[in-house]
This record gives sequence, structure tokens and C-alpha cells, in this order.
Amino acid sequence: MSASSTQYLYLPGESGRELWQNSEPLGWTKCADDKAVQKNACLGIEARAFDSSPFFAFAAQGESSQMESTAALRWESLGHDSAPVGKNFITWEVGKRGDRLLVATFALCQEVLTDEVLFAEAAGFEPSARLLPIPANHFAIWQELGQLVFAMNQDGRLVHVCNLSSHSLNDDGILEVHQMLETLRTLGIVALLEGGCVWLAGADQAATDLQKHLDIPVTATAKPAPRLPESPSELLPPVVAEARMENQRKRRRFILLGAAISLLALFFAGWTSLLGWKQHQIQQRAARVSIHQPALDNIRQAQMRWTASEEAISPDRYPVEVFHQLVSLLPPEGIRFKEFNMDLEKVVISGEATSLIHASKFQADIQANEALKRYTFSAPQPTVQADNRATFRIEGKLTYAGGGDAIP
Repeated sequence: MSASSTQYLYLPGESGRELWQNSEPLGWTKCADDKAVQKNACLGIEARAFDSSPFFAFAAQGESSQMESTAALRWESLGHDSAPVGKNFITWEVGKRGDRLLVATFALCQEVLTDEVLFAEAAGFEPSARLLPIPANHFAIWQELGQLVFAMNQDGRLVHVCNLSSHSLNDDGILEVHQMLETLRTLGIVALLEGGCVWLAGADQAATDLQKHLDIPVTATAKPAPRLPESPSELLPPVVAEARMENQRKRRRFILLGAAISLLALFFAGWTSLLGWKQHQIQQRAARVSIHQPALDNIRQAQMRWTASEEAISPDRYPVEVFHQLVSLLPPEGIRFKEFNMDLEKVVISGEATSLIHASKFQADIQANEALKRYTFSAPQPTVQADNRATFRIEGKLTYAGGGDAIP
């Protein structure tokens, strides 16, 4: 229940649900329905949603855990299995009958529950009959959502509740109540019956007829104000328990998602800060570079001038020097040049040899010459003429100063 000073009950009335509040000094009073306070209310579940099956146990089985186990076996034999979540049956001690203990037990039938109950966010759940002040050793009859309800009290505690098949306390309804009481007496459930209460509007005649038929005092009054039970039953419809567990799982998922988003936001914030810091470092270095930029430009211009003058100051790139190196490889006889062509990137030599051997040897000598190592030479297989002379062509591409691939 709510920790506030005002308590709420949300009960099934004659034709619809009613919201009651308990506040000092007025006590329990009916109030306008308010969805906002329903979640703080104890929700009374209508009698038609329960099966009632009171039983006797040995006095030694009077401990709560033993009563619960016995009731669970009883309901299992009657087709009501214990739910894996929630609590779908309740049990309490009524009183002793000699060496036996009278035990009341209600089992919830979920298939007849309304959506109002299934999706309720109530603070607690109770059978509606437990929320009404039925006098000790009396029965009570009232209307609940269009149906008549019969409840029996023994020794000051609720022992049995059910719906009557009759829709009014006519002759058939009175007969049904009489048969119900006789059955409970026969089973020993009702040991003392001091009177009855009919909480129906305009039921004075029905109360008089019941009194004559049962030979006990029966009064017709308005249904009294409800009240909370002495101890909560801890009833919790399994479908509501499952919905609450799912909501808890969703909340956990949302919390984890929120944490993940927060971590991601922190990561991006850190990453952005790192980028900002690196950008700042780059700007500082760029500023330092800009200070030395004139000197760097001078160095670059000097490098360009040096490169431009390389042809003139590098002996191994003089055409005359290269031609001299090639000529120095010629044998005394047997080979003559037909072409020598040289530019900035390559040198081309073609010629004629008196034999294939002379041509191949000359090609190999050029490729092995240390003075021409700045060139990468390629030499196709010499072509042999009809008179056994061989023509050859050698092309050398200038490589980088440190070696490696030829200049493209």
C-alpha cells in the first residue's frame, strides 16, 4: 500500500468498479474514480475469479508453510497448478474443530479476469470478500458486477465465497442459499450460524423470507464500507507478475542502453577533444614552419638549381663520357655502332657484329660495366643475318641516385 496517510481500495461494485479512500477523520468513503491514484490502491478482485475449497488439516499441520503445501497439493488435484511467477492461490487458518484445523483457500482463475485487473499497476491484490466486514458466524449476500455473491464467515474469518447462479433472491435464490448452507454444515465447515446479511437495495422481503426459511436472524441493509484485511494475502496474478518482470527487464535494458549511450558520448567527447588538441598541435607546428618558410624556400630553390645543373656537373651523365665508356668496351674488331642516342632519361645504342658471339658479349659487357651502373640496360636477343652477322640494340634507362627502379 501507499506510504501516504490516505489509503485507497478499488473494488467491484454492483455494476462497475468503485474507488474508496480512507482518510482521517472521515474513514472509508467512496470517491470519484481517479486513474492517477489507482496504482496506489489495493485492488479487490471479484468473487467470480476465484474457486473456494475450504478443508480440514491436522492441528500439527497448522504451520503456514505446511498449510501452503497442503493447499498446493489440493489445488493441483483440482486442476490448478502453481504458477512459476506471482501467487495464484492464498490460504489462511480459520479455526479449530477439535483436533482438526479448518483452513480456507482461494485459487485464482486467470481466464475470467478482466483487462482492468490484468493490466493493473495496483499496490496490492485481494479477493473482494476479504475487504468487507462480514460479521462473525454470519453469511452475507451482495451484488458484484451484476452477479450475486455468497460469503461465509466462521470464527470471525472468511471461510468460503462463491457466486450464486440465481440473479435475484427469489424462491430459487433462497433455495440455493439454503442448499449452500446445508452443504457447508454437512462438511463441518459451518459449525455455528448466528445470522445472515443481505446487502441489497430493496431486499427487505427477501431477508424476511430467508429468515423464515433458515430460522435465523437475517437483516437487509446497505453494503457497509470496506476495510483492509488484518494481514495482506500477497496475492499476485501471474500475468501481472510476468508483465511487471517484463517491465523490469525493459527498464534494465533502458538503463544499459542509457549507460552505453553515455559511454559513447564520453568516447566521442574525448575523441573530439583529442582531435582539437591534435589540430592545435598542427597549427602550432604550422606556425613554427611558417617562421622558417623563407629559409625552406631558399633551400628548395637551391635544390632546383642544383638539379638543373646536374647534367653539367655530373660526369657520368655527359654524353661524351657515356659514349667514351661504351667505346672502351668495343673489341679491336668485329663490332661497329650504327646508332648512339642519349637524352635526360635514357641512352640507346644499336650496331652490328660479325657474329652472334661478339654481339652477345658486347651486351653483357655493357650491363656489367661499373661506370654505367646508373643505367638499367635491357637488350633483346641479337638478330642473326643471312651472312651470320648479328644486329643488336641496347637501351638503358637512368635510375635514381640511390639505385632502384628506373625513372619512368
